[in-house]
Amino acid sequence: MWAIGIKSGLMTILGLIAYGQIVQLMGLQYSLWSNLGSVVLALGIYSGHYYYKKANNGLMTYRQGLKLGLIVVSFAGLVNALPVYLYTKFMDAFFITQLAESIQKALQQTRIDEATIEKVVQFIQHMTPEFLSIGIFVSTVLPGFACTLVIAAFSKYSKKTTQQP
Repeated sequence: MWAIGIKSGLMTILGLIAYGQIVQLMGLQYSLWSNLGSVVLALGIYSGHYYYKKANNGLMTYRQGLKLGLIVVSFAGLVNALPVYLYTKFMDAFFITQLAESIQKALQQTRIDEATIEKVVQFIQHMTPEFLSIGIFVSTVLPGFACTLVIAAFSKYSKKTTQQP
């Protein structure tokens, strides 16, 4: 299960990277298209379920589906957060400031009042690299877990045993 989960997590990370690059290259950072990363997570979870069922003659319980989905999203969240931590901690101390500025620009394009935007920017500017990485990990795992709950319910299959009289 772990090997399939990590392999699917790796495929999910590659999908998230490709998706992020497409969104950035097309200039869609501040549109609806930039918020569809959960679809990539869902596809990664489903691929893990598919390969697990294929390896087990089509059998997978709901509990196994949950466990596998959590392995996939946890691995994806860790691999997603680790480079950001290393980059902000050791290479670019001003990354968080630049992140706050870009979030401020994005929020100003919405109809959120300036006081709220200022509070959000202040909060982000006081983040440490560790806190930012934990936030990235959690923001990957929570939607992934929600997707796992739904996907595991639909992709589980266990053969019913027939009872002999």
